[in-house]
Amino acid sequence: MAALHDAMKAVGYAGHSHKVYLVRLLFYLSAEDTGIFKPE
Repeated sequence: MAALHDAMKAVGYAGHSHKVYLVRLLFYLSAEDTGIFKPE
């Protein structure tokens, strides 16, 4: 996640929207691991 943060910042993503994106991505990745999303 830190490498993704740094890579995104290097190409110009910064500020609140950048942090919101990373938090949402972290939530979705952890939610998928716990099985919260049922396969169809």
